[in-house]
Amino acid sequence: MNYIYDILLNFDTNLYDFYDWNTTDDITHIRKVPVFKINNKTYRDIKYNKIKVEQNFITKIKKRCEIFEDRQIIDEVSLFSNGKEAIAIKFENGINKYKSLLLLDEEEEIIEVCERMDYSLINYEVIEKNRELLFETKKEYEKKIYLNEEINKLVQQKEEDKLKYIFFECFNKKEEDLFKIVEELKKNINDENISNTLESLFKLISNV
Repeated sequence: MNYIYDILLNFDTNLYDFYDWNTTDDITHIRKVPVFKINNKTYRDIKYNKIKVEQNFITKIKKRCEIFEDRQIIDEVSLFSNGKEAIAIKFENGINKYKSLLLLDEEEEIIEVCERMDYSLINYEVIEKNRELLFETKKEYEKKIYLNEEINKLVQQKEEDKLKYIFFECFNKKEEDLFKIVEELKKNINDENISNTLESLFKLISNV
């Protein structure tokens, strides 16, 4: 089995480039991890879709990934490359639940190693197809989660006046129907102007 040594990984349920990593992220310093060279189709499925690999592959990689801290072992972790790019996957029950992209220089090292490797055949099934590209940074994603949570909090606390006030500030019109207010706010969270206004209003409300 081929291994890669001394790399940093940032596992998450979504994929983020290294420049979107936060200082608060749980970065894992890997001592060694197995690596497999796979064809483009398999690589794209592993990277973008929810898949489940056969148990014989999980058995092959089980307890093969080691981190520097106390030389702990992480189950079901492996690197994959199609010879052009690379990704790390942490499986749970054979499902590619957590993923990590890599630092540029470390990805280049993996690609160079894979040039000397044969392709591996990995049997799997696609459980769920996902979007192939995430058109938002990690900060944008976390901001959207925060705004949704704040809206839900006001609904749970039955803060009707605050919701009406927020709606008016966002859309410059009055609305009495709380269902419509919440629906419109959530529907427009991806709008940069609306999201910025919401963020400012929630910070203002929290200080009142």
